[in-house]
Amino acid sequence: AAIAVMSGAYGRAGRESLQKRHSTEFGYGQSPMSIEDLGSLAPIDAARQISTWRPDPSQPMVGARVLARTLEAAINARPAEWLASPVAIATQLKQPTYISHYLSGVAGAIKTGVVPPIAAVLDVVALVRAQPWVPDPIGRDGFDYDQNWRGSEQAAVDVVKSLAGSDVGFSGRDDEVWGFLESKVRDRGELSGLVSGARDPLDSAINRPCTRALEAVFSLLAHEFRSEGKVRDAGLALMQEALHLEGLDGAEHRAIIATRLGFLRHVAPQWVEFHAPLLFGPDAPPGLAQVTTDLALKWSRPNRWLLENFRALVRDAALRDVENSVDHVLIAMLWNVPGYGVQDNIAFLRQAPTQLSRAGEMLGRLLRHDDVTAAFVTHGVQFWDAAIATKDPSALAGFGRLAEVAQLNDEIWAARTWATLRFTGGSIDWSHKVAERAASLAPSTTTLAILNGLVRGLSDEWDRRRSVERAVDLIGRADDLKATPEFELLRTTLLERGAL
Repeated sequence: AAIAVMSGAYGRAGRESLQKRHSTEFGYGQSPMSIEDLGSLAPIDAARQISTWRPDPSQPMVGARVLARTLEAAINARPAEWLASPVAIATQLKQPTYISHYLSGVAGAIKTGVVPPIAAVLDVVALVRAQPWVPDPIGRDGFDYDQNWRGSEQAAVDVVKSLAGSDVGFSGRDDEVWGFLESKVRDRGELSGLVSGARDPLDSAINRPCTRALEAVFSLLAHEFRSEGKVRDAGLALMQEALHLEGLDGAEHRAIIATRLGFLRHVAPQWVEFHAPLLFGPDAPPGLAQVTTDLALKWSRPNRWLLENFRALVRDAALRDVENSVDHVLIAMLWNVPGYGVQDNIAFLRQAPTQLSRAGEMLGRLLRHDDVTAAFVTHGVQFWDAAIATKDPSALAGFGRLAEVAQLNDEIWAARTWATLRFTGGSIDWSHKVAERAASLAPSTTTLAILNGLVRGLSDEWDRRRSVERAVDLIGRADDLKATPEFELLRTTLLERGAL
């Protein structure tokens, strides 16, 4: 009876009444004012219109966030005008959403060389620190608008960083600026805005307010060093404090510090030496000495001090294939850093033969630059010879990259390449470049053997075709070598494949 009543009221249930198509609508956020609208007004009048605008429920795609981005674009278009009266404009904008993007525009303008009224800009920073009023609700949620002053504070940090990086100074208010940055570094309550997808602690660190403030501290210290030849002790004390942090918190702070190891070694070498056990040694919190090394190798230029003093950590990173770590091991060899000699590196890298092959690839990339020295190339050839001496096919394929090293003597290159191909069965990385270089040289028994090895080898089919083309070209110029076994072998190989 109940079913009958329901059927009468709502109709009989069926597949059609139960199945529903979910409609999806796409749209883009829109600004209630265009860049042209803002550009037609004096900045203070444009700021007034921005601050008085309120969202219309009937226009859900028109929001404050997009308006704030339009404001920042307007500042980029007319930076001098928008930076003329920072306090008046920021006060008129009122809402943290707009002040945040205004300050981002100011920071961007400073980086392009615009010199603002420094004292007034710092007054805006002070206003943001004071958080003088509660933001108005000018949207539906935190995506539409800033419900607090955190975004404005971060933008203020970016302004300070830009002022320091541009060396325009702080109009005598250095200690005030330092106090602001110090407080933001120690305010560690907010986690990284990068919720997922971080590749390593640096990814999350540059998206976290306190560690971004630590970045700005480095900019301030660099400015002070350029101006006065020294850095403030309080800045180094802040670094030491950060190095004692544990877990992910410590890793994120160390990500900022490790990637600036060269700078610290330059401006405060004694401090680095004294705190080496805390950075990379037994005084570091559990696991963080290795994390610090990994980050320095991945993101920083090679540092002789790190390579020489913490070889075990560097090698640990290389065996785990930390990005760029093998490069650092090879550069240490080229620099003659103790413990990274040719035989040292061969013995170490053979613990994972594929890493020795990777080292050959990296060596080719390092030596292909025009400014590489003859001594580096000689070192590279010695390393290649030692790798060939292992007779390990899995350790040799990567040395094909040396085909791109123009400074490497052609005869030396050809002899080592043929020796490599004999052990790899013709398989080699970058085989198309190997074939190209061999075919570009005057025909010889060695270059004929190289092309024969490539065509008969285990290379990719597409690369093999290109090797065949190069081989046909080379053999066509090798009439003087017709009586050699190498010529006859290559000719037979090409005939088998219908290339001749």
